Amino acid sequence: DGRASEAGLAKKQVEDEQKLSAANEKSHKAELQNKLDIITGLRNQVTDLEAEKLANLPADAQETIQTYRDRLTLLEQEMEDVDTMRNKLELAADSRKQKAASLQEKC
Repeated sequence: DGRASEAGLAKKQVEDEQKLSAANEKSHKAELQNKLDIITGLRNQVTDLEAEKLANLPADAQETIQTYRDRLTLLEQEMEDVDTMRNKLELAADSRKQKAASLQEKC
């Protein structure tokens, strides 16, 4: 009977810990979602303010800003392409190293 009650207590303790863990995870997710909502709201406010200020600028200034934004977007895309290519080259190099090691083992 002593062992059965110890096993029952241990099982109860594990269940309680699982419930607490689940509650903590749920609370953490809710907290993160709340923070994400705040950040999204702030970004939207900044975007609105930028649009408002941009609309008050002369047309040539607006064009210049748009040109720089377009260039920045292109540079970001080029950087992503460079990263992608670097990753592909690294994978190819790793594959060649593995093949070379495999051939050396066979010899």
